[in-house]
Amino acid sequence: MDYITVNEAAEKWGVSPRSITYHLVAGRIEGAVKKGHMWLIPATSSKPQDRRRKKESLFSVLDLFPIPMEVFSPDGVCLFMNKVFLEFFAFLTLRI
Repeated sequence: MDYITVNEAAEKWGVSPRSITYHLVAGRIEGAVKKGHMWLIPATSSKPQDRRRKKESLFSVLDLFPIPMEVFSPDGVCLFMNKVFLEFFAFLTLRI
């Protein structure tokens, strides 16, 4: 079986070596072994899933508010309008 190092895995998966080490210590990369101070990762192993919260979760929570709501960035660009806002101003009935 071929193994790769933490740095090689980080380059392959497009993440930092520290995040690879975090996944290794947590046991999220199957088949990985630690030899001395060095981790060896099977070359065929897949990238572990990112378990952090996604930014979209904020917007799904805002969508639950029963009042019309909109979110703007500091430069005035509208980032989000909840469903109630769109229904209130009849945007959902428009078909393009």
